[in-house]
Amino acid sequence: MLIGQIKKQARASLKGRWGFAIIVALLNGIIVSIIPELIRAPFDKDSSMKALGVVFSLIISGPMALGFALVYLHIVRDEAATVGDSFSGFQRFGKAFLTNLLMGIYLIGWTAINGSYFC
Repeated sequence: MLIGQIKKQARASLKGRWGFAIIVALLNGIIVSIIPELIRAPFDKDSSMKALGVVFSLIISGPMALGFALVYLHIVRDEAATVGDSFSGFQRFGKAFLTNLLMGIYLIGWTAINGSYFC
């Protein structure tokens, strides 16, 4: 499939749903990025308490990513989707959390291997 065909299919899938897709993306961004920062902000000097934001982010990022992907999968399949579907990843919390954790470990591992190659 050529990139032009993919773009055409994406635009067709989003026809009449652009606003919904943008709201879901903004909601995901706020929950995964801004809320952990708000948790960390009051504890700038206390590094042990700043870890709360990191832990919160680690816990919710996997399920939120899964829910986000499922919403867009519903859109592509021309199925009904709601903003609440963004949180459907929490129904599979264990798998979503573990997958996200393993992806992070894998990414850090390969970054360390490739980073030492360029030094």
